Amino acid sequence: MDWLIYVLLGLVQGITEWLPISSSGHLVIVEKLFDIHIPGLAFEVFLNFATFLALLVVFWRDLLNLIIGFFRYLVKRNTEDREMFLFGWFLILGTIPAAVFGLLFADVIETHLKGLTTVAVSLVITGLALYAIAKIDGHRRQLNVWDAIWVGLFQVIALIPGISRSGSTLFAALYRRLDKGLAIRYSFFLAIPVSLGTMILKADEVMEQMTGAMVLNYGLAFLVAFVSAIFAIRWFMGILERGKLAYFTYYCVAVGGAVLLYQFFLG
Repeated sequence: MDWLIYVLLGLVQGITEWLPISSSGHLVIVEKLFDIHIPGLAFEVFLNFATFLALLVVFWRDLLNLIIGFFRYLVKRNTEDREMFLFGWFLILGTIPAAVFGLLFADVIETHLKGLTTVAVSLVITGLALYAIAKIDGHRRQLNVWDAIWVGLFQVIALIPGISRSGSTLFAALYRRLDKGLAIRYSFFLAIPVSLGTMILKADEVMEQMTGAMVLNYGLAFLVAFVSAIFAIRWFMGILERGKLAYFTYYCVAVGGAVLLYQFFLG
């Protein structure tokens, strides 16, 4: 029945990756509470790649326009493409902090920051940040260099399991008074370079693990993560349009508090 465990892991990753509730934190909780062994960081990266592809499916038109506008500006220097070029450049700039810290401290995170207590406290912090987001009303419709650096640094914080990447980057972008629509788009697209880069770096490890029956298990987890992530993204966009981020505040604080109580009485 191992395949059921991989379906569960894929479902958890797919639902939580793009919601501001920390997919890495939820994988740790599932692993610890249900005594499931997650086969290394490479497997998490593999699932993350599935949710990355889901993002491409949902936002393919926006991404295609961004890529075309970015390179067309490099060639023709058209005024109408300058905004797309700057957005792409700021995505690259905002990715650098997480890429550097991820490469330097991946082993530290894997070894020392995957305890239930760390995840629980981080989830509560995420919940409080989401509460703050609901109180911030941004208005700026253009990014600048300092916005990219600021949001990129907050993406570094999200390397800690339990700290939501989308939640932390949204908080950082709105704190800079960016328009909510721009903040959401930048937050989501900022995950693309990191997701693609980590998958390339871990591709050899993933292929080494996918032998025999593991091919089916990995395939099922990937498919479930991909499909569930598409539905989760679309649902989350509706939640954002209705201004109901407070739901995730309550959820993160409740789950974090419950895990802390579990650790105190049963851990």
